[in-house]
Amino acid sequence: MGRYRNRPVPAAYFVDGYQRSRAFIVTERPGAAACDALWRLAWEQGVTTVVLIGVLQGMEEWFLPKLGRVRSFRDLSVRGHTERALVGCVVRETIVSKLKVLKLVGMMIMFVPYQERLLKGRSRRCGERRLQLWQYTDWPELGMPDSPLQLLHFTRRIILKHKQELGVFSYWQHAIGQCPHLLTTLAEYAFLHDCLLERVTAGETLVPRDGARRYLEQLQSSCGTGFPHSTAEKQYNSATDLKVRHFTVSSGNRPCNEGKRRGSSFIQMEDSRVRLAPTFGLDGTDYVNASWLPGYRLAKEYILTQHPPPSTVLSFWQMVWEHRVTTVACLSPEECGVFWPLAQPIYCPQFIIRYVSESADCSATYKTSWIVRSFRMDSAEGAGALTVRLVSLPMWPEEASIDSAMEGVQAVQEVHGERQTPLLVVDRYGGTEGASFCLLGTALRQLQHEACFDVFTYAKLYHQRRPGIWKSMREYLYLYHAVSAWLATRGNGVLYRGASCTSLCESRTPTEATRDAAHGVMV
Repeated sequence: MGRYRNRPVPAAYFVDGYQRSRAFIVTERPGAAACDALWRLAWEQGVTTVVLIGVLQGMEEWFLPKLGRVRSFRDLSVRGHTERALVGCVVRETIVSKLKVLKLVGMMIMFVPYQERLLKGRSRRCGERRLQLWQYTDWPELGMPDSPLQLLHFTRRIILKHKQELGVFSYWQHAIGQCPHLLTTLAEYAFLHDCLLERVTAGETLVPRDGARRYLEQLQSSCGTGFPHSTAEKQYNSATDLKVRHFTVSSGNRPCNEGKRRGSSFIQMEDSRVRLAPTFGLDGTDYVNASWLPGYRLAKEYILTQHPPPSTVLSFWQMVWEHRVTTVACLSPEECGVFWPLAQPIYCPQFIIRYVSESADCSATYKTSWIVRSFRMDSAEGAGALTVRLVSLPMWPEEASIDSAMEGVQAVQEVHGERQTPLLVVDRYGGTEGASFCLLGTALRQLQHEACFDVFTYAKLYHQRRPGIWKSMREYLYLYHAVSAWLATRGNGVLYRGASCTSLCESRTPTEATRDAAHGVMV
């Protein structure tokens, strides 16, 4: 711990960047006594962007004011202006104000707090600056991250196109001379190599909204010779590469769980599988063939699962109940069976499921239609209830044209809204169709907020959690084609829906639903 202007502060070092000296200031996370000196350091050095690596572990209340609140650090006032939580990071904007000295009391300097200044008008700010603060929350407290993908996604705006070579060792030698605590272990240095190798192998994967078609053409070109698509192959091979340390499927391979899967092509990884509350004394009661997948907003934004066989229907609804799922997207064909209640409720030990209503809808282009079924889950003990809406898009995306595949995705997002509960996606095997649906939903949200999308990063993250979902490069390239075609027809990013197409069978009775089964109403 050093001192800055007679205040304790962690040691800070200037580190050079690419073609720019003193591009970075590197320091450790502050303690409670060093917060004001660190804010002063940022103010006096003209810092406009701060990157925090890791969780502050109870220090947020000392270092970062809450949204709309103000904290005073001696003669600096810091106000939380905006805050947005994304997968693996939190993006905040703060307004830092320099306050004038109000008066001297003996040897003590008094400053006007931000709220008091607004109320009494006894002082004014000497200056104001907006500061963006990016906090990367996925860095573990011990050891290194399992994969560089999340960190690369966090730093995706770093450009490595100025030179065709990376002098990692020479730069490390130079930087370590400026900051002795930078990359002090072999594991940290190896992780840096993994990050750069991932970035160089995949190339630029963040695609701007107005450059989607051009990016797809470049991805499929190979020096003007057409197929094989070398750039696409590199991306696909990198996206489907799986390290040995990621391959743990112990629960899925247990004999008591083998009969709970429709096939062996897709088995979830142990660290990303969805767990159920086990029944004491019964093996395998915590198992369901489902995986957590990240989205744009949440690390557990989607649950990908198979169409439940008759023996696992109760486990399916137990998963819905325990994880508070309010929206289910069902992509599997009707011949897989009906797993929801019709005229008669479904009784489970913890809850009862009842059919409520059903409606049909379609897109403004009339190319995509869907059925929304509503159910009510009541606790068997009367302790709570849950409303679940099941959106049926049978045979998606086979029966959807390439430019309308996103219409079904957006329809489900409109039903789900901005809820923080997971979106449950069901296809026949819990494989390619469901993973494509989740990825296109993530791309849609990213386009709405950033005007760009990243297929590669999420495709690789999904493959690490459920290996085998991308069986061919054709399936991988379909994701780019679907987004590009949708943007070409709806470049403004908004899907306008006709009011005449809404709720064509909203008043169907349980008897009618039983008679029509999963067919619904043709739109």
